Formats: sequence, structure tokens, C-alpha cells
Amino acid sequence: MQVADGSSVAVRGADRQQVLNIAERFTQLVADARGLKLRIATAAEAHAAITFEVDPRADVVGEAGYRIVVDDHGILVSARTPQGVFYGSVSVWQLLTLPG
Repeated sequence: MQVADGSSVAVRGADRQQVLNIAERFTQLVADARGLKLRIATAAEAHAAITFEVDPRADVVGEAGYRIVVDDHGILVSARTPQGVFYGSVSVWQLLTLPG
């Protein structure tokens, strides 16, 4: 799945409101830095280009740790806490804004 104008960003798992705030800030940063207009996915959407997920049992190191998985289904950032999702979102933002 390609990240392009109109691609959606989804939020899953615990602490949804905090993670939603992170996702909204992420979409603004991507728009400002790259000009990509991403949108927050509705609950009914099955597949998003980027998903931020808080899972207290995520296989990461520490409270601030995160895992990024990129495959044919999109980008998944998973963490045990919103703090980890935030740090993961910064990494994805950096990867999306590499000089071309």
C-alpha cells in the first residue's frame, strides 16, 4: 500500500483519545513538511495506510519503545503506551519526509 494524498491514518487499541491527538498532529506535520494531505480514518474503514496502535502487551522494550512494521497492508506503529506511539510517529514522519 502506498502513502499518498488522501491516504488514511487509523487509531487502534487503548488510550484512543491520546493516540488520536498524536495521529492528528502527525497528519499536520506530514502536510506541512511534504504537502501530503492524510486523513484520519473512520471506524468503519478496514484498511488504513498508516495505523497507530497501543497494545499493553506489545513486543517492545520499555514504556517508550515502539515497533514499525511495513508490508503490503501499510505501516503499523505499535507500542505499549501513547508515548511509544508518539516516538514511532516521529520516526514515520522522518521517513516520509526524506529528501527525494
